[in-house]
Amino acid sequence: MKKLFFLFALSSITIFSSCSNDDDAVKNSNNITFDGKTVPISSAIIEDFKGIFDNTYYNYDFLFTGILDGKEYFVDLVLLSPIEGGNISFTTGTFNYSSSRPSEPRLYLEAGGLEIDQKEEFSLKSGKVTVSGSDTNYNVTATITLENDKILTLKYDGKLKVVDAVNN
Repeated sequence: MKKLFFLFALSSITIFSSCSNDDDAVKNSNNITFDGKTVPISSAIIEDFKGIFDNTYYNYDFLFTGILDGKEYFVDLVLLSPIEGGNISFTTGTFNYSSSRPSEPRLYLEAGGLEIDQKEEFSLKSGKVTVSGSDTNYNVTATITLENDKILTLKYDGKLKVVDAVNN
């Protein structure tokens, strides 16, 4: 009986430890990493610009904010997905940076950047963003190179507040 109780206790500890680590992994997945610093994301918003470019593309701006050491980090990612047929909505997938509009409609990262404390601004030089999910619940990962040649990574998994940028 003691062996059975010991086995049960050991199993319980393992299960609860695993759950705790999973929770930590989820908490740690919503962050911005830049210049050796990991900034937890505190705000995630989508600005919905609807169809643009002669109704060829649907535009979502993903906006992420976090605070570390009293400084606000703000990341803006301008994503365009082609409008196909009667489907006038944002399409998920992998968005690669293009400094100019592609000749054929495709998913692309039009612009982006990082602003620190509304003082330092770094524009996007290259990179890609992958978005999966739907409605207001998305998984977003980004690896971008900024104009100062520093790499910014972003990981977010959860709900985003959608703001109608056209009618506001």
